[in-house]
Amino acid sequence: MPRRRQPAFPRLLAPIITILLVAVVLPAFWFRTVSRPVSPDSNKRINFTIQKGQSLDSIGQSLKETGLIRSVPAFKIQVMLSNLSTKIQAGDFAIPPNLPLSEVAQALTHGTSDRWVTILEGWRREEIAQVLVDTLSKDNTEYSFDADTFVALTRDLEGKLYPDTYSFPRPTSAQDVVDRLTNRFEQQTKDLTNNSGLSDYQALILASLIEREALADSERSIIAGILMNRLNNDWPLQVDASVQYVKTTNSCRLLTCDWWPNNLTKDDLTINSPFNTYAHPGLPPAPISNPSLTTIKAAYNPKKTDYWFYLHDLSGEIHFAKTLEEHNSNVVKYLNK
Repeated sequence: MPRRRQPAFPRLLAPIITILLVAVVLPAFWFRTVSRPVSPDSNKRINFTIQKGQSLDSIGQSLKETGLIRSVPAFKIQVMLSNLSTKIQAGDFAIPPNLPLSEVAQALTHGTSDRWVTILEGWRREEIAQVLVDTLSKDNTEYSFDADTFVALTRDLEGKLYPDTYSFPRPTSAQDVVDRLTNRFEQQTKDLTNNSGLSDYQALILASLIEREALADSERSIIAGILMNRLNNDWPLQVDASVQYVKTTNSCRLLTCDWWPNNLTKDDLTINSPFNTYAHPGLPPAPISNPSLTTIKAAYNPKKTDYWFYLHDLSGEIHFAKTLEEHNSNVVKYLNK
């Protein structure tokens, strides 16, 4: 009697089931593995910041680099599975590395900071104190920032209070702010190369002058070169911002002050202060403002030119000159003086 032929389906079923099991089990095993805490025995919190508008991929990459998660793709999967993509907040977080991936993702929906502060380049420390008072104290029952303490703590830190947008917890203290701003400065400048011939601190002083003088990025290295030409030839730098700094330092007793007055007089130009670059040659003894990274780079890399003078016309366009006669002509032509 002929043997009955076995149907092909049962023979194919085993490899199909195997493939399905592999397709399901292996990803599940991978996801479970990479969802484990990075450091199960460590409860020391790690500070982590999410910027406004930061993408989910960028957040995941930062979390991995900080040592809070094992895998960026797993983080994105966890966020989607937990329906958290629209719930993650911008702000500062303090997260221990002993949390599993699901708890790390959940922690990002409860920001510890709800006060965003933008510190502009070229501000002096008193202006920074004022914006912090205005922002941190608004409807804030946990207000603990003291402006006088901040001004006292930053007495020797002008120039190193890095201008940027920060998020601060509502109970932020003056010391907390100082630490954030100076740490940010160190992070941003630590890898720069100084080609100016000045010490790093002298170049920072130069940058603080340039920040108040330049209106466009393209001007900064040229103005740096002009000031270096004057500095290397024992000319007074004659930077108006330095006189503004001296004048308001002597006259302003409140934070709400016009710290950079434009109506300088001839008497102002003769104020006896080492910060007055009309009355004294050389750099001031310390920075007069807090410059941006772009301006610090310009001070580190002054552009060599034959220019010795510059001015901005009434529309803000800059005009350079090689001689005093040419400069005086520009004054008449562009400033109607």
